[in-house]
Amino acid sequence: MDQEFQTSFIPKKTLTQKPERTSGGSFGLVNVVAFIIMIISLLVAGGAYLYRDNLSKKVDEMKVSLERAQNIFEPELLAELETLDRRIQAADEILSKHIAVSPIFEVLQEITLPTVRYIDFTYEIDAINPEVVHVSMTGEAVSYDAITLQADLFSNNRFIRNPIFSNFSLNRTGSVEFDLMFDVSKSLVNFEQKVERTSLD
Repeated sequence: MDQEFQTSFIPKKTLTQKPERTSGGSFGLVNVVAFIIMIISLLVAGGAYLYRDNLSKKVDEMKVSLERAQNIFEPELLAELETLDRRIQAADEILSKHIAVSPIFEVLQEITLPTVRYIDFTYEIDAINPEVVHVSMTGEAVSYDAITLQADLFSNNRFIRNPIFSNFSLNRTGSVEFDLMFDVSKSLVNFEQKVERTSLD
């Protein structure tokens, strides 16, 4: 006798599915991180505001201190001192450019022989090099030998450069007339430096 198997595709027991749990842990972590970032941002903003406020107060204090310092000095006195300073600067500029011819005469007096005398004297500052002064002279000597000795003295002097004796001629008295040209450094005829040399002597 055949055994009959009863098969049914409908389960007798209902399968209950457990609902999937939604993990709220990650969502909570994001909220915590955002909250921390917000707190840090607020702290930084507050610190920046306090720092700026502190700087503003210091600037105001420095302005007050500067005004007090300015008030210590009288405005009239400051204006007078500024005028005096401008005058001193102008005087210094004038002195630095002022030419004193007397040092050239002092040098000539030291090195000129008794047998030589000078008749004419002119000078000019070099147009290209203002540190050089050109001197032109005419003179008279008792003989050619006196002119030769005089030329040696000019050549050996530290203030005189490139002395040239020229245009020799005998006059009615038998003396030798000549022209003389030489250069001197502007430092010799500069008035300010002349005063300094005089104070050192």
